[in-house]
Amino acid sequence: MNAARDLPVWGSIKRRSASPERRRGYEQCHAEIVTALTERDADAAREHMRRHLVDVRTNLLGPH
Repeated sequence: MNAARDLPVWGSIKRRSASPERRRGYEQCHAEIVTALTERDADAAREHMRRHLVDVRTNLLGPH
């Protein structure tokens, strides 16, 4: 993942898809993931992470 982030195309895609609202949404998702992990709720952590990754993929690459 880090190698992909170093590629010029990554920055271009990210800049096109970034917005303050989207950033706040990502921060909320991260907080939900951390809360589930802290509470040792594997099912909730898995679901929050899956939803977050789908959202990021959709925001960067469009719907699949």
